[in-house]
Amino acid sequence: GQVFLAAAYKNWHFDMEGLPADLILRGVAILDPPQPHGIKLLIKDYPCANDGFLIWSAIENWVRKYVNHYYPTSTQVCEDRELQNWYSESVNVGYADVRDASWWPTLASADDLVSILTTINWLASAQHAALNFGQYSYGGYVPNRLPLTRRLIPEENDP
Repeated sequence: GQVFLAAAYKNWHFDMEGLPADLILRGVAILDPPQPHGIKLLIKDYPCANDGFLIWSAIENWVRKYVNHYYPTSTQVCEDRELQNWYSESVNVGYADVRDASWWPTLASADDLVSILTTINWLASAQHAALNFGQYSYGGYVPNRLPLTRRLIPEENDP
């Protein structure tokens, strides 16, 4: 398990985890600043992206309203020691092995905070659901996962 995780984590970059960056990384979108979210889809009928953007936009809008309510100016973001310490600990302790990577976003403005929190919310909600919830139909069928059986498989005449 740890070998698999280490291999997957080797190329992990926080700045590539948001939906727009992920679509560009996968080659199904290109940068296009005038477009919504700053990208243009190369595949018009791509439900993952089309539906994903509805969710991404909802998350981003909610986060932006929340952040703007509590941090009307970027100065307030910079001066909030608790917020800055949270982000510093997240990067420097939570990801100590890559803490010096140049791809970490800065937390110097309300827009930075919106971007960071939108990405975290996206990862913990919609992306997590899209990647994991489809596994139940396979994993929930006991013969596909024999370790789930707690006793021998019954034979035809067993009570």
